Amino acid sequence: MYLYSICFVIGLSFFVLFATFAPSWFSIIFAVLGLLFIKVWCDVSTEIEAEELEKENKRRERENRRFL
Repeated sequence: MYLYSICFVIGLSFFVLFATFAPSWFSIIFAVLGLLFIKVWCDVSTEIEAEELEKENKRRERENRRFL
């Protein structure tokens, strides 16, 4: 999870630094790369949360079957 947080910070810093302070084609490319880093971070973190919820649901189903 730390790796994805680092990706988010890198992406956000690319976007903020290059999109606001240096308006040129070069900075636009880095701003887009920053947004891509952020998108990857959001996708991966959503995937991780979904897997954790799925594990929790399976555990609850097993517990419910045990009590029936």
